[in-house]
Amino acid sequence: YALFSFGTSLCALGRGFIFGMFTRQTSLTLFSQQLKAIFRSPMSWFDVTPSGRILNRTSKDQDDVDSNLPFTIQMSVQNFLSLIGTIISIGVVDPPFFAFAFVAVCYCIYVIKVYLQASRELKRVERISLAPTLSLFSECANGYQVIRAFKKENYFRQMFEQRFDKYLRAAAGGANLERWVSLRTDLFGAFIVGATCYFSVGTRDNYKPGESGLAGLSISWSLTITGLVSFALKTLSDTEIQMNSVERILQYINKTEKEAEWEKPEAPKGWPRAGN
Repeated sequence: YALFSFGTSLCALGRGFIFGMFTRQTSLTLFSQQLKAIFRSPMSWFDVTPSGRILNRTSKDQDDVDSNLPFTIQMSVQNFLSLIGTIISIGVVDPPFFAFAFVAVCYCIYVIKVYLQASRELKRVERISLAPTLSLFSECANGYQVIRAFKKENYFRQMFEQRFDKYLRAAAGGANLERWVSLRTDLFGAFIVGATCYFSVGTRDNYKPGESGLAGLSISWSLTITGLVSFALKTLSDTEIQMNSVERILQYINKTEKEAEWEKPEAPKGWPRAGN
């Protein structure tokens, strides 16, 4: 047991080290390329691009790539492997459970597909509605002397409230979607637990003497499925949503508006070769 525990610890350490180095290098590459693309943009690009949008790309989106995305990817993989392992373990104890599990998993995949599509679009709307709010706040902070001189405080306050209301409506849609998928994952877990209990009781005559405890073991495994499905779905959704941050950063990296090359062309050696 000591050797097994030591080997497991080494594997976990190696996995964490490799994953950490990979995600760190990815974050550094994206940030440096994005910063280079912004610094080498022409002035006309800054004239048509709000400062709040640039700040959102280099702060919130980059923070998602640095801090949140690696964790959600790791947790998504772990939870889905745990979910698959739990279903297989229950099926080994009660083989008829595999038929029900196939139907239940197909329904769960359908729910995940609908949820991810809706969640992706709602999150994109939320991010789009957040950028004008941040831009207005930054512009008001920089020009508050002019606003107060012309007595336009109420006008800009109403404008800020309107933009913030749009952001809250987009955020409320995401919260309602979370409640929608939570109900269906709870139903999925309840059906799994019910099916496990039914097959454990129905196949009790097939147990050999001393193996009746396997029925209780399979039922205890099924009780963890609801939490695994909910958490796995949440981490998978967060992973796909946070990949939008990578997509938005790549938009700046691959944009076509760029300055001329900074490197000055060098004249060939011995130039000019003719002339006065």
